[in-house]
Amino acid sequence: MISFLRKILLCFLLILSLATGSAFAQDIEYKEFSYSEFFQMMEASKDSIFTYENAVITFNPETDSAFINDLNDGLGTYSIQKNAPQRTIKAEIRLTNVHFLSQFEGQSNLISNGVIQHIVFEKKVRLRHCGEITFNQCTFKTGIDAVANGPGLQHAYKSFPDMDGIQIFNSTFYDQSRFFPSFLPGDNITTLIIGLRNNIFYLNDKENERYGRNIFIYGRGSFNTVFEGNQLYGKGRIFFTTQNNQVTSFSNNQLDSAIAEIQITDLIGINELDITNNAFGPYVQLSIQELSAKYRIGWDQFDGKLISNRDFVEYGSRFENITFNDEKLLAPYYDSIRVVDQEVYRGENAIRGILYNHYSATFDHENKNAVYIEIKNLETERLKYLYNTNPTFDNFFTLQINRFLKVFSLYGTRPARAIIFSVYVILAFALIYLFFPNSWDKYGKNRIMNRYRFFTKYMNQDAGIHDVYLEEQQKEMLEAEDFKAYMLQAEKYIPGFFIATAMPLYKWAVSGTRLSAFLLKRVDIMRGTWQDLPTHKRFWKSVLLIGAFIISVLYDLLIKILNAIMLSINTFTTLGFGEIPIKGLPRYLAIIQGFIGWFMLTIFSVSLISQLLN
Repeated sequence: MISFLRKILLCFLLILSLATGSAFAQDIEYKEFSYSEFFQMMEASKDSIFTYENAVITFNPETDSAFINDLNDGLGTYSIQKNAPQRTIKAEIRLTNVHFLSQFEGQSNLISNGVIQHIVFEKKVRLRHCGEITFNQCTFKTGIDAVANGPGLQHAYKSFPDMDGIQIFNSTFYDQSRFFPSFLPGDNITTLIIGLRNNIFYLNDKENERYGRNIFIYGRGSFNTVFEGNQLYGKGRIFFTTQNNQVTSFSNNQLDSAIAEIQITDLIGINELDITNNAFGPYVQLSIQELSAKYRIGWDQFDGKLISNRDFVEYGSRFENITFNDEKLLAPYYDSIRVVDQEVYRGENAIRGILYNHYSATFDHENKNAVYIEIKNLETERLKYLYNTNPTFDNFFTLQINRFLKVFSLYGTRPARAIIFSVYVILAFALIYLFFPNSWDKYGKNRIMNRYRFFTKYMNQDAGIHDVYLEEQQKEMLEAEDFKAYMLQAEKYIPGFFIATAMPLYKWAVSGTRLSAFLLKRVDIMRGTWQDLPTHKRFWKSVLLIGAFIISVLYDLLIKILNAIMLSINTFTTLGFGEIPIKGLPRYLAIIQGFIGWFMLTIFSVSLISQLLN
């Protein structure tokens, strides 16, 4: 149905061009008017339709001051003149082969003479073969219908013979508007310019009986087709297509709820393409060919909205009574059909593959990875569908691996994400190990109880805290003292080398304990027992004792936590080299953690190598 309507549209435009083209095959007399004269004729017309053919509109500096504007950015955009008086034209405008000649003055700051501006068109504006026409700050209440370019006026009369076309700036549109070239085979259509910049379009969702779109822009054989900085409000569609263009730009537009259809084919000549910084509506139907590395196309604007226009149209052609702006098919197509239908699925991957190859050629790794993630997300949805329709173990594990890769490393594009999740796994298992004894922590759960015992002994003995500490360390100290005594007894029977090296070893072995005892002696806050303390000293002494006790307990907890973390790291990375220093249920959990660690580290290594190779 859609392809049938396209053929009707093409035939209609061809017949229209052939009908008007016969008049251009003979010599034509052009009437000349100044801008003021011509628009005064429009305002004075009592007819509901103002029709005029074969005229040249030239700039008269004495009468046409209202048609002067300055260019902001070279040949970019025209200035907005605030509080300028508005003129209203109530009749429908139909112009054929009427050419508006403009002039430029200045060098760095260009002044354009011959800009149609500050006019409110109450009814439709229809232009046929009207060259070099520029609008600025106009209002089109029922839109504009422009078949631009044609053989009409001889180039000798034109200010820029290679720049024929239509440009509209800072204007407001209501209802449908269409811009397309002449389809007359003999027309020289390579000089056409369609430029729409910084305009506002108020769309509606009613179906256009011919085209089914609110904005129709077709740059065929154009020098350039530009749609930049425009704002679209309301539901509707914009159809933007170029064929055999030299310069194409669709950028910096705000599309609100509008659906965009963009088709780019066969760029020639200068061969420039810019599709960037657009805020698209719910869907973007895109049709493109292989992209040159010099083209500028952003991915963020398409993310989560992209539809292959070719595959959508082919799928829609299977049904009857599907109109161009019928959104009833778009939502199910995006949500399920592109996953369920194998041919559509391949086509959707193909359009993303074109963008992926483009970003690879331009070394744009950020956008390349983003497109790859989109492709893999689509693949995951496809795998989910395949599993739901055929729930085999193979389909199940393939789906789960894809899901795991997405969460773990964004399908291999973010190796750093693997490190983050590995840390989460290590900490989660360390929390479990914290509550179970292991051979790495020789004190285990008795560590804090020993701390209570130490402080109780300190407060009940008439000795310093360092004495209590040395008493607690007596077993370790005795081993060192026994070593010293043994070596001294054997001094007469062995070479002096052994004694000379054994004594420093002994001192090093006891240095840690003695240093700790020395520091404890320096900070000893209580002499004698707690019972011997005067009542007035007990308060601040108890504060200091409790503070010291809390610090020591926190130290013990820190050591216990570090032991659990080290055990978790060891199990995660090496499975303890085959030795699991833990008993009970956590022992089996450690085996599971080791398997998870092996799998995650393998994926991390592959992801990292892939990124390094890229």
